Amino acid sequence: MSPPMVSISMATYNHERHISQAIESVLAQKTDFECELIIGEDCSPDGTRAICEKYAREHPGRIRLLPAERNLGMHLNGRRLLKECRGRYIAFLDGDDHWTDPRKLQRQMDYLESHPECAMVCGAARVVCVGDGPGAPADGSLQPFPFPPADTTIRDLARFGGYVMTPTCLIRNWLGEGVPDWVFTCPIVDWAMNMMAALQGSIHFDERVVAAYRVHSGGVWSRQTSVGGAYALWKTFRILSRAPELAAVFESEPDLADEWNRRVIRNLKGELVGRVANGGRFGPGLREILRRDAPEFRLNRAERRALSRAVFEDAFYALFRSRRHRKALRMALRILWRDPAWWCKRSSLGAVWAAGVQAVRTGLPAS
Repeated sequence: MSPPMVSISMATYNHERHISQAIESVLAQKTDFECELIIGEDCSPDGTRAICEKYAREHPGRIRLLPAERNLGMHLNGRRLLKECRGRYIAFLDGDDHWTDPRKLQRQMDYLESHPECAMVCGAARVVCVGDGPGAPADGSLQPFPFPPADTTIRDLARFGGYVMTPTCLIRNWLGEGVPDWVFTCPIVDWAMNMMAALQGSIHFDERVVAAYRVHSGGVWSRQTSVGGAYALWKTFRILSRAPELAAVFESEPDLADEWNRRVIRNLKGELVGRVANGGRFGPGLREILRRDAPEFRLNRAERRALSRAVFEDAFYALFRSRRHRKALRMALRILWRDPAWWCKRSSLGAVWAAGVQAVRTGLPAS
């Protein structure tokens, strides 16, 4: 039996409510070539396996079911699926997502066939939110946001991270020699897989919406805080930058490590401003967030000092804008105690201070 043109890898666990829609969206694809759907069912305790078995019986030539005898986890389940992909091209679709364009595979395969310099085609996905979470995007929004340029390279992928939405992409099958072990140590395996695929050529982005990306309480990203999400990207970057296969990419981009550090620090600042503005202490708050969301991330003395100054300044302005003038003035005094020269560095603060003092004296709400 000759291999199919496209292998579709579908990992699923506890997707009883969504797996039928995912499978139906694959079966609805209109193509002039053979494709196969490989489902890795990871020993779900709900009814996911029974649904998958039903579809496998009904479509023996198009669906192969790989049931796990025990729960393997996301990475091991994904790894065994990749080993089974025989097609010239590979598409990915998790059991809680689905395709919305019945011409997705045909159009993407046609593009790759006519552009041998291109390694991957991807598009836009519409977010479907079920519940919410600290890292959840808005329901109905399009991802990635903002859209990347139409054609990018592996260096863009290294710099900007995960702008390839996995359920939208079709890649050339580069798995002939297997997947390196380090790929599955990354918190964001998709980014690592895309980097390896992009070693083969460029990345083409088509702005058409081809998939629905579901965000729910059981999803990995919907449970992430802003710091946790930035930390996962940072940790994945560190693994990628040390991978021998990608050495040439990162040697030509020496500033990337500092850039990914700054992204984590920006998110730390965002979480700490609210805490400090509401009376929390900077040091204990920073330690708690790092322990909870970024256990391996370290700040040097200069970074910690700069972060502290930025947090207190933003907390001061947040308090003043919300008309909590007494607290704003106390915050300014805390900053001056830490950095007596701070006042001279911020010429606009004199006006803010004067307005705050006047507000307190005239009896405006003081909290």
